[in-house]
Amino acid sequence: MGNQDVYFQGDAASWKKFANSLMLRIAMRLSKVDPATAQTWVQKAVSNGLITSNLENVKLEHPGGVTTDDSAEPYAKIFAHEDKEFFLSEGFVNLLSSTGDPRLGLIGVVCEDPSISIQNSAYQLGDPDPAIQKGLPGGYNNSKGSNWFIGKKIAEFNDDDYLANYASKYSVPNRYTYSDPTSPTFIVTYAQTQLLLAEAAVRGWVSGDAKTYYENGVRAAMQQFAQFQNGARLYQQYMTTAAIDAYLAANPFDGSLKQINTQYWINCFCDEYESFANWRRSGFPELKPTYDPANPYGMTATDGSIPRRFIYPSTESQVNTNHYEEAVGKLDKGDSFESRMWWDVK
Repeated sequence: MGNQDVYFQGDAASWKKFANSLMLRIAMRLSKVDPATAQTWVQKAVSNGLITSNLENVKLEHPGGVTTDDSAEPYAKIFAHEDKEFFLSEGFVNLLSSTGDPRLGLIGVVCEDPSISIQNSAYQLGDPDPAIQKGLPGGYNNSKGSNWFIGKKIAEFNDDDYLANYASKYSVPNRYTYSDPTSPTFIVTYAQTQLLLAEAAVRGWVSGDAKTYYENGVRAAMQQFAQFQNGARLYQQYMTTAAIDAYLAANPFDGSLKQINTQYWINCFCDEYESFANWRRSGFPELKPTYDPANPYGMTATDGSIPRRFIYPSTESQVNTNHYEEAVGKLDKGDSFESRMWWDVK
C-alpha cells in the first residue's frame, strides 16, 4: 500500500499492533456483562502483541490542514472556525487543577475574544497559564430570566458587563494543540492501552504489575502532547520529566478502577465516542448531571439523567421497520436516550 496507507505507510506489523490494541479495548468493553469472555480476549490481544510506545500511537496526521475544507483535524476545525466558543467544563478544569496536572497548560487557553475565526488576522492563540484556566459549569445558559440562567450559579453573571464579556474569562480548547487544524487525530494510543492493562491486572486477567501499567499510561498520556507539532513550546515548558514525576508522586496509584478510568477519560479528550463508551462501561469518572428536581428542564428526554445511548434516526423506523422493531425490543427502555447498550450493565 505504501503512501496510500495514511496511518502506517503499508507497515503490516504496525497494523497488527493496532488491531490487537483495538481487540483489547473491545474485550474490556465486556468487563461487566461477560467477564469470562473479556478475560479470554484480553489475554489473546496481549499474546498477539500490542502498541508498545507513543511512537506507535495510531493517529491520523493533518499536515497543512485548513478549516475551509476537510483537510483539518475535525475537532480543531470546529474549535477554530465554525463554533469557536466551546468552553472547558468546570469539573474537568477543577480536576486537572486540583491534582496539579501539567496537562492543563496544554489543554486550555483563555482568549480575550475566542469568537474570532482562525481565518481572521486577529485570531488569538490565547494564554495557556494553568493558574488562570477556568471552566464553565455545565447545564446553564446565559439568558436572563431563564430558570437555568448561569447567574443563579455564579453571581458575577448578574452584572451586565460581566455577562457581556464572560468569554474572555473562561478556558477554551488549547489553540496550540486541540484547536490547531494541523494537529493529529488520535485513534488508539499507547496511554489508553497501558491503562486498560492496568485495569485488567487489577481484575487478575493479565500478568504484570497494575501500578507499573498505570504509571506507564499516565506518563505516556502526558508525553503524548509532544506529538502536537505546534505545541512544542508549551510541551517543553509544562511537560518536563520533573513535572510528570511530581504529579505521579503527589497522586500515587491507589489500585482503584476509579483512578484508572478517570485517567483514561482525561486521555480521551476530543475522542468523544471512546470517552462516552468507556464512561458507560466503567462508571468512571463519577459524573453528575446538573439537575434540580424543584426546577427541572422543560421537555427533557432523560428526566435529568445523563444519556446512555443515541436514539435511532427517525428514518430508520420507516425504511427498516422490522429490524428496527426487533432491535428496539431488546432495549430495556425502548428507543430512548435512557436505554442501556447490551454491554452497559449496572
